[in-house]
Amino acid sequence: MMPDRRHGLDPARLISSALRHSSGMTLIEVLAATLVLSFGLLALASLQITAMRADAYARDLSKATAIARTCMEEFLAAPYSTLQALNGSPVINRLGFSVTSAAEPLEGHTAGLRLTVNVTWQHKNRTHSIKLHSLRRPP
Repeated sequence: MMPDRRHGLDPARLISSALRHSSGMTLIEVLAATLVLSFGLLALASLQITAMRADAYARDLSKATAIARTCMEEFLAAPYSTLQALNGSPVINRLGFSVTSAAEPLEGHTAGLRLTVNVTWQHKNRTHSIKLHSLRRPP
């Protein structure tokens, strides 16, 4: 590479001069980078906590749904005559979940029962619930 003689600049000399005078990062730059990294790590920690809470709620919701489906399947498999006496069943506690069920007679031209299973549970000092409904016709 030919030096630029018109302006008296030699690119090789400029690069080596710049490298000789660079002494690394200043303390302010290091502090700023540390601050940015700290905010990023705090955001990740907050995201992790939120994800763990959501995971615990989803696990409880899955358990409650499985309990409700199991109870509903038992009611659908039971003889129709036993379901007519089911109105206002007592609260059953399964794995920390409260289960109530009811069979309400349908009125009008459709005969049968409306089956309801309600599962409630506590999560983070709040009460949550899930309800399943189904219809059962007489045989």
